[in-house]
Amino acid sequence: MKQLYFDTNIFIYFSNTDSTYYSETQLLLQYCQDNDIRIVTSCETIQEIIHYCQRIKQVQKGILMSNLIIQTVDKMFTVNQNTIELYLGLIQDFPTIPSRDLLHGATCILNGNLDMITYDKHLLQLGRIRAQKPESFIKH
Repeated sequence: MKQLYFDTNIFIYFSNTDSTYYSETQLLLQYCQDNDIRIVTSCETIQEIIHYCQRIKQVQKGILMSNLIIQTVDKMFTVNQNTIELYLGLIQDFPTIPSRDLLHGATCILNGNLDMITYDKHLLQLGRIRAQKPESFIKH
C-alpha cells in the first residue's frame, strides 16, 4: 500500500475552513481514502502545530488540530538518532532552508524516500525530496 507524507501545512489547511487551500486539501484527503493511500507524518508535525497555535494564542485550537491529525494519520514517525544525523547533513548541504523543513525531509528519506505533499516552496524546490502540491499529486 502506498504511503504519502503530509507536511504540517497540509494539516493546517485541511482543518481550517477559511484557508485558501481548504478545498484542495479536502480533495487530497478524499483521494487518499478512495485510493487506499496511507497518510503518514512525523511527530515534528504535532510540535509545529502547537508552536504555531501558541504564537497566535490559540493553544486549545492546537490541541484540537493535533488530535485531528492523530485520528487522520495511519502512522506517525518518530525522530531518532538516524533522523537527526541525516537532518544535520541536509542542513550542511542546504543551510538556507528552514530547519523544520529539513527535519521533515530527513524523515521522508529515511522511511523509504516517501512522496511528500506540501505547499512549502522550499521543499518543492529541494531535489533530494519528492515533494509536490496536493493538486499536482491528484492529477498524476
